[in-house]
Amino acid sequence: MIGTLESYEKLKTYFGNEKVVPLYIEVEDGERLTRALAREKTQKEPKYAEMCRRFLADSKDFSEENLAHAGITERYENTDLEDVLEKICKKILEQ
Repeated sequence: MIGTLESYEKLKTYFGNEKVVPLYIEVEDGERLTRALAREKTQKEPKYAEMCRRFLADSKDFSEENLAHAGITERYENTDLEDVLEKICKKILEQ
């Protein structure tokens, strides 16, 4: 499931901390912007201001403080797809 930190907190409350394992996949800000811009350019009517608003909102929502508050300590850096998938699969199989 992909979600916000708020949805993660609600899942933990409902199912219990031991039943929910976060897999936080992180992408460097410049790469996130590059990918978002490439996606937006493919739209019939690109909305660049909205793209920027979403980027800034995500940066705030997933701040270091908010991640720490949610208890998320492990991160998976998405620089190489096969590498990150291997690490995530390993984590899932450990559970």
